[in-house]
Amino acid sequence: MAGGAFALSGIVLRSDADKGPATADRLAIMPAQAIRIYPVGARLSYAYEVYNASKTVRAASSIWRGAEQVFAAPPDTLTVPQGGTGRFGAAGELRIAGLSPGSYVLQVSAVTEDSRRSGRTRTAIQRTTFDVR
Repeated sequence: MAGGAFALSGIVLRSDADKGPATADRLAIMPAQAIRIYPVGARLSYAYEVYNASKTVRAASSIWRGAEQVFAAPPDTLTVPQGGTGRFGAAGELRIAGLSPGSYVLQVSAVTEDSRRSGRTRTAIQRTTFDVR
């Protein structure tokens, strides 16, 4: 991954409403995680990986319904771990209490300095859909 493009992996969602057995020998995925349908008021946890970032990353999450942004979280400053492999994990949490039933998009946008060009930045955006019912 050395010298590769700045990028974000796909986003994994999990809700506090997801109930299921904890297993040590295999990953158990609940139906709500696979089809991403959550009740009003649920707390969503999300995770993703950051690839090929410079020293710091500014990451912001937002929720969209169609072309309308219905939620924007303040940006987080993520620090690239020392001696890393060129990738690291990041996560966040949102409460979807104010969202009415419908289809939504969770978007994470990230910006880092371009290590090859002084004063320039690189941007990566990743999205995933979910429904509130």
